Amino acid sequence: MESGCSETTMVEVDTIAPEVKQSLKIVLCTTPQHLNAGRDFGDLPRIPNIAIISLIKWIEHKGYRGTFYDIDMLLPHDYEIFKYFRINQPDVVGLSAVVSTSYAQIKKLAKIIRKASPKSWIIIGGNMAVSAHLILRRTDIDICVLGDGEEPFGQFLDYVAKNGKRMHFEELSNIRGLAFINKDGEMEFTKYAEPIRNEDNPFPDYHILEEGLQGKSELLKNYFRDGRACEWFVHDPRTFMPHRKPRLGQFYATKGCVVRCTFCQRFSQGYHPFDINKLDEHLKELKEKYNVGFIEILGENFGLPKSHSYKVAEILKKHDMLWLIGAARCKNFTREDLEYFKSCGCTGVKFGVETGSKKIFEVMEKYFTLEDVHTALRYCHELGMWAPLAFCIAMPGETDRTIKETGEFLGNIGRMRATPPCDLYVQTFYALPLPGAALYDYAQLKGVIGTSLNDEERFLEHMSDRGSGKFHHINLTGISRRKVNFWDFLLRYEAMRTYYATPLDKKDVELQK
Repeated sequence: MESGCSETTMVEVDTIAPEVKQSLKIVLCTTPQHLNAGRDFGDLPRIPNIAIISLIKWIEHKGYRGTFYDIDMLLPHDYEIFKYFRINQPDVVGLSAVVSTSYAQIKKLAKIIRKASPKSWIIIGGNMAVSAHLILRRTDIDICVLGDGEEPFGQFLDYVAKNGKRMHFEELSNIRGLAFINKDGEMEFTKYAEPIRNEDNPFPDYHILEEGLQGKSELLKNYFRDGRACEWFVHDPRTFMPHRKPRLGQFYATKGCVVRCTFCQRFSQGYHPFDINKLDEHLKELKEKYNVGFIEILGENFGLPKSHSYKVAEILKKHDMLWLIGAARCKNFTREDLEYFKSCGCTGVKFGVETGSKKIFEVMEKYFTLEDVHTALRYCHELGMWAPLAFCIAMPGETDRTIKETGEFLGNIGRMRATPPCDLYVQTFYALPLPGAALYDYAQLKGVIGTSLNDEERFLEHMSDRGSGKFHHINLTGISRRKVNFWDFLLRYEAMRTYYATPLDKKDVELQK
């Protein structure tokens, strides 16, 4: 019996004839993001659409057949989208929306689908669904899935197989994970569903990804890059060994996070390590079929449990891959852990640092200290491992003083590495309040973002297809925008001042401990 499925549910599923399931037309789509940017830019590849891969594999397990239409990769014109749905007339269209900065795209896409295929169910999942109260009233979307979507989507397909497009509110209420407008005109949420078992989480399936390209298989190359040209690897002499396969690929080793920073938009349950045996098979395919010799481990918190991370490292070593850790907490690893990972092919780690101010650590609810961060970065430096930094500035409580503290921290990291801060790989972004994050709730409490549907929609439309740069920043600091807009410069100026404050040949005792 699958995790999260009751015996009653299994009986109901078994009553649906296989030919009925197979006759159901199901299309799953990505949401277009970064509309004006190409899909072939950057050192790192496009992230495989693992949520859609997981849904397709899950519903196939239940007897259904899903078709993938990768709108984000294809970036088709509106008339092409309309034509696709006019011809195919699916019974169910599932839209995957990773973040709320694509609200305007989702609204437009749902409108096109509704016009082209009026009888289709249109259902949305992903972090954007946290705004279900708005989406269900202001777009053509019928159902929102909140949290892990495999079980809710599979059970919803059972509902459609039996009922078609008819609304039976009592039956829908029995499917956990759904939000919809009920017979009283109120939004009803049926509570979060149980996630699937850890071993059921898939690794990227490039056959499914290629199907999503609708015949434009040449775009599959965007899921890979040249690892030898990637900044994460060029510092490691192992990169240029003659036998090294050149392409860089990606996979998730875990799903979820053990914390929830106040600026983070997330509402899925738990932390889930993926199956090690499946990883072994996946790496073999990447190496033999796709010429991959470099790997980025995706996810938000690699390293827990430690036994799992060691097994991942051992399998990567077995396949002679060089690899990087895309996200980890600075308290996850000891020096011995990092030393072992390097021996297994790891070239670098990106720690979720975000600030150099103790005060802002507390505002973000980071639950580690500057000493923890400095220790982790020192370990990487001593071991010759790449450790880029990213700072999230302009959180509530941010001031000139806290920005200078972050700059001083960066300057001291530069001194430790004997590299001017201007030559370090550092990204600076401005805090962005997104629905589902504590920062968004704070913005509403302060009255900066309104609580009416009109106000919330106006904000989401404003943020659509925009990132976390300072020119789109929602100022929650209480400091003038003139000063806030200068903070990314102030941070770097203070970093350079700290770096050159004393000669480098006079060793700072604290930095050498």
